[in-house]
Amino acid sequence: MEYGAYAVCRTDHTCACRQPSTTNLLTQNNTKSDPGFDGTLGQWVVPTCAGCPRPLAEYDSTKDADRCPISGSAHITGDFLLGSISRCVVASANTTYYLGYSYLIAPLDPSVMDPDSAFLDCTADMYAGTTCSGDILSSRTVDTLVKERNVSWASKMSGAFRSHYQTGSIRVSCNLRNIGEAWVDWVYLNTAESF
Repeated sequence: MEYGAYAVCRTDHTCACRQPSTTNLLTQNNTKSDPGFDGTLGQWVVPTCAGCPRPLAEYDSTKDADRCPISGSAHITGDFLLGSISRCVVASANTTYYLGYSYLIAPLDPSVMDPDSAFLDCTADMYAGTTCSGDILSSRTVDTLVKERNVSWASKMSGAFRSHYQTGSIRVSCNLRNIGEAWVDWVYLNTAESF
């Protein structure tokens, strides 16, 4: 079985999809599958919408950034409400982090949208406590613009940012900003510039 471009094969001759590094904060609580969506959305939170024609976000086993057959991605949709996924992790103050993700955007008609408007973003909101509650101290956002729509998977990265001096937790959210649909995979909030 083919496990994608970044497969990990172990000495016991078993293979798996690409694995996140141990410094990726989104692997907290033994949820190593969370940032790569290996079989589930895991601990990512999806907003509910009782009257929506389809879920605002869900796990999609048919689309994976590495084409790994036992992994998938988060499928985020937007009709009259725009979908998102989010996850809270414990973080450190005064620490250099990198925020990044891979994405795929469904075909859309750019003539009805400003090509310089945001279509999808992932944001890191910093909080003082360890539960991502209270006031946001600071934020870092990585935007994917309408003009950056693609027919194959692409990656975005924030560059380094320093967490607020009172940071105790960070909520990472990936948000649709226009009507349409997108897929997100390989999300990272890391002290290294990698997944």
